[in-house]
Amino acid sequence: MVKTPPFKELTEEQAKLVQTDWDYIKTQANEILYNFFEKFPGNQKQFKAFIGKDLDDIKDTPEFADHAEKIATLFGQVIENLAKDSTKIKELINDMGLRHKDRGISKFAFLEFREAFMDFLRFNVGGSLDGMQVCQSLYLQLQSMIKNVFYLGLD
Repeated sequence: MVKTPPFKELTEEQAKLVQTDWDYIKTQANEILYNFFEKFPGNQKQFKAFIGKDLDDIKDTPEFADHAEKIATLFGQVIENLAKDSTKIKELINDMGLRHKDRGISKFAFLEFREAFMDFLRFNVGGSLDGMQVCQSLYLQLQSMIKNVFYLGLD
């Protein structure tokens, strides 16, 4: 069983760091999703449009870009509300949790996404972000916040 972490809000200063870095990271949505499927290929089968297809063949398709954009949009909405409205953050993430629960997506798949996302930051974006250690710490905290609400939706 995957434990639900506590919900811990970011400070205004931490939120600004994440928001500034997100402006660059959000342009990498396709690469983030690609990295997730490359690292954890079993998750690709959770997407009807991608079942049985070679990852390199689908990475430039509109369907792939559409799902990558959905992920980036949700992250963007959450990040936009950091240090402002935790109720809105909880609502956004809970809605996502309920949608994914209906599709049988497990908490473990989200742990894998977190790992792939952090690897992406570390190996692909690190050189372009100021204070990468701080940013990674903040993104881990942000993802713990997301997991708290999301896991409650899956429970």
